[in-house]
Amino acid sequence: MLSFGVESLIDMAPWHYSTMDQQLIRCTKARCFGTSTIDTVHTRVRLRSNPTRAFFPHVNDVTHDNPNYSLQPRYWVSSHKTNEALGDNAQRDWFFAWRDVGPTERTLVGTVIPKTAAGNTAFLMMSDEEPPLVAALVGLLSSLVLDYDARQKGARMNFFLVEQLATLRPAELREHRPWLGESASDWLASRVFELCFTNWELVSWARAMGANSPPFRWQPERRRALQGEIDAAVLHLFRLNRRQAEWLLDSFTVLRKYEEREVGDYRTKTIVLEIYDRMSEAIAAGVSYRTHLDLRRRPASRGKANRVILAVSPLS
Repeated sequence: MLSFGVESLIDMAPWHYSTMDQQLIRCTKARCFGTSTIDTVHTRVRLRSNPTRAFFPHVNDVTHDNPNYSLQPRYWVSSHKTNEALGDNAQRDWFFAWRDVGPTERTLVGTVIPKTAAGNTAFLMMSDEEPPLVAALVGLLSSLVLDYDARQKGARMNFFLVEQLATLRPAELREHRPWLGESASDWLASRVFELCFTNWELVSWARAMGANSPPFRWQPERRRALQGEIDAAVLHLFRLNRRQAEWLLDSFTVLRKYEEREVGDYRTKTIVLEIYDRMSEAIAAGVSYRTHLDLRRRPASRGKANRVILAVSPLS
């Protein structure tokens, strides 16, 4: 059960086009989200086979690596009406949002987004917990374990279903885990932060996380490894043994089909189980898991920022 004091806002404001006499704010639609939970809002939906149906253009890795890239939204709404709908949350500069219906390979798909309006198919979640703890919650919600749980509840991820998901309590996330070398909250938050903060549009979230540094590079192989570490760690946090972990991964039949077709292997399973096994060895030996990734700050992506760059202060 979600125990973060989260709130949801839907049907925030009517959509309309811009006029000259009022301040407008972008409207985020759920289909802007990618096909995996940690993808940014710029990732397109899987291309449709029917050419008569509208779809977003493909956003390749080079474009993703541009920290100033953004989509031009079709819909704009009144900033005043959006703030009215947000009420006490109007001062927030970022939210976690998720799609009401995920793609065929995943059920729960969401990401951290900057402050925008949202339609009835993009749910917003807020919490009064500290941002790194909320980032850890985002990590849990992005995991295959929670996605499996979501799949058992239905295909349409309305808020009353998401609030039933079996997340860990804040106290459990704050607990020091010897096999991680720190609390689960801090361990997950650092990885979620790198996966999400790849664009200057989320500089307010970076500031809230205590990191006044440039966006991370968009590096596909590294991103897969980071997500694999999150998935493996969550399998351990929920105390699933090796057999249960393998069974859960095998239950994602559509994801497996797509990956075997595209790369010739169920890559996600291979990555997650390899990391899971190394974590198991660390737990058995009473030592901390040693990641193969260099988690020190990466330089900003190509191109200069269109926004103010703050002084460097690494995320702890």
